Amino acid sequence: MKWASHIAVAAALTIPINPAALPFSALGATAPDWLEFVLKIFGIKVKHRGVTHQLLSIVIFFILALLLSVYIGTFLAWFAFGALTHWFCDALTVTGVPVSPFSQHNTTLFGGKIRTGEPKEYFIAFGFLAVVLMIFKPATADFVTPSRDLTFNQYFMNYQKLYNLKIIDEKELKELRWKFF
Repeated sequence: MKWASHIAVAAALTIPINPAALPFSALGATAPDWLEFVLKIFGIKVKHRGVTHQLLSIVIFFILALLLSVYIGTFLAWFAFGALTHWFCDALTVTGVPVSPFSQHNTTLFGGKIRTGEPKEYFIAFGFLAVVLMIFKPATADFVTPSRDLTFNQYFMNYQKLYNLKIIDEKELKELRWKFF
């Protein structure tokens, strides 16, 4: 997939959770590709969709970033999340991506029917982003203009904010925070 599609999918998955993390997620969504270029600058030869695209290395990086987020903040975890979305997007393509260094073949999802640069790629990526932005519009607007009173959106309840305002208790927060419908 092209970088624009990677960024669109990462944005669609990041905005509902934490709109402020979008720059880190978007940078991470393109990282497996530009890291190949960086490695080549340092004289390390890597093939496209090689070591930087392996699911195992991305998942290990994501877990380490989550563990480190206690000490350094969540920006690295969001970067790794973006890299994870990159793997899933590339797994939708005909070429596929490796799961681990021990994989003999690349893995595809849903039959790998997308070719890079085709209109189908952009339709899926930006269509997904458009749907998410329509559903979660108040959450995005709340990030951009936090002082404005926003309309109610049944698909995005900010349970943490309701808990902070003492509208719901801790039990309700724990029960409802991952509930989407």
